[in-house]
Amino acid sequence: MPPRSRKQAKAEAVIAALGDTPEAAELAEFVRGLAAPAEPANPNVAIRANAERVDRVKDKAESSGETVTAVLSRGIQRFLDGDLLVDQPARARRGAGGNNATLNVRPAAELITRLKDHCTAAAGQLGWPIKPANVYAAILAEYDPAPPADDQADDAG
Repeated sequence: MPPRSRKQAKAEAVIAALGDTPEAAELAEFVRGLAAPAEPANPNVAIRANAERVDRVKDKAESSGETVTAVLSRGIQRFLDGDLLVDQPARARRGAGGNNATLNVRPAAELITRLKDHCTAAAGQLGWPIKPANVYAAILAEYDPAPPADDQADDAG
């Protein structure tokens, strides 16, 4: 089988130079291990959200001793289990997005795959094209509910 990368090709060249001794066989195994492709890491998921919410979510997760990745992973699992409902997002006016920031998390790759598959399947049942971003938004909204609008706060108090 031909080498798959330059790193593996160089490893095979080193192995060929070692010769056919018992020590060379042991070294060859070690060199092949060094040249083997690394296990894929959990992919980065970049979530765009309101900058203030991103800061509050980070602070809340840190103060409770957990990571934002753990918060999102738990929320994704709740969605997959049917315990988190996701509302169809209302279309915002152009330019009404406000000050956004990116929240970077690394949930398990298998969890993201299941989420994407579930969204595809759920889109037919819901009648709207649900996407993982809609699920992330629902998780963040539940974890960090929006403060009441000024006029609602005045009515309440």
